[in-house]
Amino acid sequence: MANAKEIIERIWWIIPPLVIVFGIPLVYTFKEMMEFSQPMNLFIWCYGKNLFEYIRNFTVLGGIVAILTFGFMGIGYYLSRKKGASLRILIPIIIALLGYFVSHVIALLIIGVA
Repeated sequence: MANAKEIIERIWWIIPPLVIVFGIPLVYTFKEMMEFSQPMNLFIWCYGKNLFEYIRNFTVLGGIVAILTFGFMGIGYYLSRKKGASLRILIPIIIALLGYFVSHVIALLIIGVA
């Protein structure tokens, strides 16, 4: 058990970015699958499409979203110093998701929709 904890201690900083980069398209995929009643055999195709769209839409507003999301994640890393391994993984993820939604509000304010 101590060996697994040492491995997590060494790679804990990569887990939140992976959750954010691959988790947000996953949420959109579940939403699309339920909203349009897609069969489960299209799940991989829908996820690949949403991941591609998430990466492709990296415009100026997409840059704002990415910078604020990962900036908030950095704040989460700072706030979770000297905490347990699980908190050092969860706090940056939660704060990065908060940054993701805040960045969308800021992007909507910039383009004048809200």
